[in-house]
Amino acid sequence: MLLLSTNPRDTRRLNPSDTRDIVKSVTDILGRMSFDGDDLDDAIDSLEDMGEKAEELHGENEVPIVDLFTDDFMEAHTDFGSLDEFFEQSPWEVESEQDIEAIPQDEMDDYVAENTDFPHTDGMTSKAGSEWAAKQLGFSRK
Repeated sequence: MLLLSTNPRDTRRLNPSDTRDIVKSVTDILGRMSFDGDDLDDAIDSLEDMGEKAEELHGENEVPIVDLFTDDFMEAHTDFGSLDEFFEQSPWEVESEQDIEAIPQDEMDDYVAENTDFPHTDGMTSKAGSEWAAKQLGFSRK
């Protein structure tokens, strides 16, 4: 379970199980590839590093909300260029994590459905968590 945070005192919960899926996918892909000497050693080293990073990600992690919903993520999946813009254009006054938590879930889900690629907040958060985990494991350069 990931914990989202806008600052060290504020957190929200996220439940992605994607870290193991990502590692399994890469392991499957590498298993189908052929390597020569040094290439194989490099692949093994990379997998070991990835395994260590996956172990670090397993369990609870604090992730600042701005690291989860990056500008790249927001541009790719929403009608906005940033998380700030997402909330500035919303019908709510959002200055803190508590303000976000005070928004009724059905209203937030409606806003997300109208302005993003996702049908509800959980889908958006899950995708952002998957992308964050992939970055932590070295699968994404952004």
